[in-house]
Amino acid sequence: MTDIKRYTVTDRAGPRVAGRLAKAGDVLELTAAEAAYERRQGAIVPEGAELSRAFTEDSVSLKELRDRARGAGLQPATPSVAVAIETPPRGAAQGAARKPKGKAAAEPAAAGEGA
Repeated sequence: MTDIKRYTVTDRAGPRVAGRLAKAGDVLELTAAEAAYERRQGAIVPEGAELSRAFTEDSVSLKELRDRARGAGLQPATPSVAVAIETPPRGAAQGAARKPKGKAAAEPAAAGEGA
């Protein structure tokens, strides 16, 4: 049988927690599988427990994580050599070798035979 535990919804939660409508302070009964994602996000905590400091706004690790996500401290990629690639118009490379189709193909052949 699945073990069900009680969890308190934190103020970090959105309008739905584990697929259920909930607001901060609500107590939900969830299985470990239902609670796993929400606990990692800080949306719920076991009943009677407090949210870890890692999720608070003044957390150094949270600030560093956000900075990395925004690309802070990264050097912009600059190409050392600019290379321009020119692409010929579609069909231009094959235009001279292409044989006409249909009636147009038969006319030049007939003109060449009569000469």
